[in-house]
Amino acid sequence: MNCKEACIKLLQLDSDILEYFRDKRLTIEVFQYLYDKYKASFLFAFKRLGEKRSKLNRIIDVDTKDEITIYTYLGMHGEYIIIPEVSYCGCMSRYPSALEYRRICPHLIGFCIDCLLDEVEEVIIDDLRIPDAIELIYTSMFK
Repeated sequence: MNCKEACIKLLQLDSDILEYFRDKRLTIEVFQYLYDKYKASFLFAFKRLGEKRSKLNRIIDVDTKDEITIYTYLGMHGEYIIIPEVSYCGCMSRYPSALEYRRICPHLIGFCIDCLLDEVEEVIIDDLRIPDAIELIYTSMFK
């Protein structure tokens, strides 16, 4: 499943709303739909649109040439790993929001909007081993 398919499922977008994304614009209809559904989490994400916070990190192992892909979103306190297929964000606020209140965190919403608008920046890391690159991404999350 690619990020667009995962985000459509995660944000529960129906075909009527998807029509508005075809022009790669966030229309008033999309804004209203997402605001009604996600309230403050959507507003948090909306304020950051266009800031290039979403990344697709393509890691190619320098020794084996194996490749993995990790999505990240730059939040206020660090860069968080995002797995839209399973509604996962590495932020600390995800746990009480998602588990206790069944809410999607604003980083997932922001990432998904960026994905649907084709605003995810691709970063290629090809000068490290995969474990070293993952460690680099992980430590950057807590700086």
